Amino acid sequence: MAEGFSGAATTLADRITNEFLAGLLLLVVIVAGVAVAVKGFTIYVVVVLAVVLFAVLLIKYMFGSGGRRRTKITDTVAWAESLDANTKANIRGFLENAAKAAAHELNVSDTHVRANVWGIDRDRRLRIVPDLTYNMNNPKELTLSMQVGQGAAGLCFAQKQPILAPFDQGWGEYVLPESEKAKLDPALRWIIGLPVSSAAGEEPIWIMGVDGLHDARSKGQLGDALQQLLNWGGTLYLIATKGQ
Repeated sequence: MAEGFSGAATTLADRITNEFLAGLLLLVVIVAGVAVAVKGFTIYVVVVLAVVLFAVLLIKYMFGSGGRRRTKITDTVAWAESLDANTKANIRGFLENAAKAAAHELNVSDTHVRANVWGIDRDRRLRIVPDLTYNMNNPKELTLSMQVGQGAAGLCFAQKQPILAPFDQGWGEYVLPESEKAKLDPALRWIIGLPVSSAAGEEPIWIMGVDGLHDARSKGQLGDALQQLLNWGGTLYLIATKGQ
């Protein structure tokens, strides 16, 4: 009986690709084999506890992490730059569609609306990924960077929720240090920031920015555009990670 149980469990362990789960299963099998051989009441109690522990950890692993361990990406700028050409092209097309959707909702020219991706580097600074932009033609702007909690992208990242930033005689709480503010296109009039993540409340891998030149819009009007873009951050996450 013990040999049959051990053989079946070893076969199952071979099919589990995660080394931790496979090892834990084999540990339970060994204890169970000893219990069957010894037929001791105390050993049976140990077996029951081990099986319960294994079940709890397995459930937590399968449902708590989507069936896989996720490795946190510490430099999402470098990771974005390493994406294959096809994924980058898909993201640029997605950004173009987002910009045009916002332009339509705000009743402004498509040529006045842009979109971009901000990643976070190893120094915990947010930076635009130059390869992942739409309609951004000022090379100086592509060198923008900011701390977490600073500017529209930095606040969006820190708060893990969308940001609406209209220009109203200044940027108010979204203002950047002079060295970075000088890089902004002087015609910039509004910014919408969206966290790119798999679920609300998670630290984003990126911030998707959609912004507009020349045409001022109120926070209320930007809110209407945001309603059209609310799910786009999650969709961009799926495109970037290919559903992983």
